[in-house]
Amino acid sequence: MTDKAQIILPEGAKGDLVELTRQIVLKTGKETAFGLGGKYGYGVEYENEVFMLHPYCWCDQDDCPWCGEDAPNFLYKPTGYKLWWYKYIGRDERSEGELPKNWFKKCVESIWEKDDCWYEFDVGCRSVEEGLQGRKETPKVTLCFNVSDPKAIVTAELSPMAEDSVGYWGIETIIADMANAKLEETKEYKKALRLNEKYPALGRKIAQDAIERHKEQIEWHKNWIKELGGAI
Repeated sequence: MTDKAQIILPEGAKGDLVELTRQIVLKTGKETAFGLGGKYGYGVEYENEVFMLHPYCWCDQDDCPWCGEDAPNFLYKPTGYKLWWYKYIGRDERSEGELPKNWFKKCVESIWEKDDCWYEFDVGCRSVEEGLQGRKETPKVTLCFNVSDPKAIVTAELSPMAEDSVGYWGIETIIADMANAKLEETKEYKKALRLNEKYPALGRKIAQDAIERHKEQIEWHKNWIKELGGAI
């Protein structure tokens, strides 16, 4: 393993597989299923030298390790602990083997490298009720400029009109919106400016992710134009 740093988890992080799924998504950008299990409640496909995580599989193929051979949805490799669930984490769980108290810490540390960074937008609906009635809370963003620095995390409100499209912004625009949310230069805004200078990797990561999302949108629009052109 490469040199690891002490990983500072955000306030409110839970020591369970739902939070582990969230950590994987923050690191990899993988997409997760969404439904009754919540945003991170279905797990995500991921494996390294410490653990394996795999969502409940629906393919029903005999040669599928999860459908045909009863492979676990979670495997903690140091002890061989196995866990299965139905559809989403926590439902009809069964397990086999021993899981030590420090398993979550070990799993999270195995995901992140020293000086990694991540970001997370909280701007969409988090429940079926919010989807029907509208979002009740102010949109927020969390920027972690360096996972090994406990002071390098900033959580701030965004302007009320912020939507999922914030994922297409550059970091300078995101930071500027922190001030626009309250029409003033807040302490979070000033802290983010300082950290962006100190740790530029997050800005590069956000820019690269935005480029990839724009490429996906370009392809989608090309296909839609082609389909519309065929109807003319």
